[in-house]
Amino acid sequence: MNKQDLIYLDNAATSRIKPDQVYGAWDFYTRQIGTSPGRGSHFLAIEASRCLYKARKAISQYFVSPSTENIVFTKNATEAFNLFLNGYLNIGDHVLVSPFEHNAIFRPLNKLKDQGVIDYSILPVEVFQPGKEELFCEFIRENTKLFVMPLASNITGEIVFSSTISRYLNKKGIKILLDAAQGAGRIRLDMEEDKLDYIVFTGHKDLYGLPGTGGLCSRNYLNIEPLIQGGTGIHAETYINPDINPERYEAGTLNMPGIWSLKSGIKYIEENVERIKDKEEKLFVILKKGLEENSNIRIHKYNISEKSLPIISFTAKDYSCQEMAYKLNKEKICVRAGMHCNILGHTSLGTKENGTIRVSLDYFNKEKEINKFLDVINKITKR
Repeated sequence: MNKQDLIYLDNAATSRIKPDQVYGAWDFYTRQIGTSPGRGSHFLAIEASRCLYKARKAISQYFVSPSTENIVFTKNATEAFNLFLNGYLNIGDHVLVSPFEHNAIFRPLNKLKDQGVIDYSILPVEVFQPGKEELFCEFIRENTKLFVMPLASNITGEIVFSSTISRYLNKKGIKILLDAAQGAGRIRLDMEEDKLDYIVFTGHKDLYGLPGTGGLCSRNYLNIEPLIQGGTGIHAETYINPDINPERYEAGTLNMPGIWSLKSGIKYIEENVERIKDKEEKLFVILKKGLEENSNIRIHKYNISEKSLPIISFTAKDYSCQEMAYKLNKEKICVRAGMHCNILGHTSLGTKENGTIRVSLDYFNKEKEINKFLDVINKITKR
């Protein structure tokens, strides 16, 4: 199969095409530096440490976290969630959980509940409709310590986060953990202004980084238990990880080629933000209109926000999601079918039995690709 003929519409899973600067950054780091920060006092190790600091600074500035010490790199968002939840929550704590959570955060929470460490309450969808913030009071307990929510649904693309919610809960003394894996490259966040205590991000989606990069951002000094113990590059004479941020949370060799590439991805977004936004909105309008005009297609939404990422989930009359994805794949069109690693979100959407077909766009898609996709869908469903 000629990969040039592929139509890739699964960017919510991983953005396949990266800016040339990202590939160039990976090549530069691998060829010209090729070593790890903190592992030696020679020139290359020092240069690697400089690159790591510059990458931290880029993340810190992008999310408006006040210090590079508050940026912890992990290999993905899942590891960051496990680090935070296992290190932050204590026996007897209660957590408020949005009904849209990805398995990356819901499964660690559920395991802590099964172990008898915490309890959680899954909030109803209507709480997230505009002007319904006071409904949170029905679920807040004396021991409620944390509220977790996504920036956007990875199933429907709808924007879930609202600074009105985070500010409201902040006044109640409840900490906010935002899952920004979906949407971080499209929606700018300000940890201080939006009253976000913690943000988890991944690099390989709309931040245009490579797989194997992610992290945890904290608004204030992070003081939780590390997830793993091991070499950190400093204070090797101690028996446990040193009590120094952020190194104590980064035991083991970091993915520095990926981290350096992520810095380039973020720079590309900052330099082209309006261009990216305009093109994605144009493509999304074409996609949405085309699917809405097909009477055999049902688009699924929570109806909590008119704002959305360029993501649509739908089902087709007389076809299972897997059958539709198979037919599209035969036409060299890549989509995602099934549960999208989000059983809680599909349960809330009423689609947990069969899932949905998810189409997700990004800046590097072309209008002719969207039109070809719609033509194929119409042909399959015999509209």
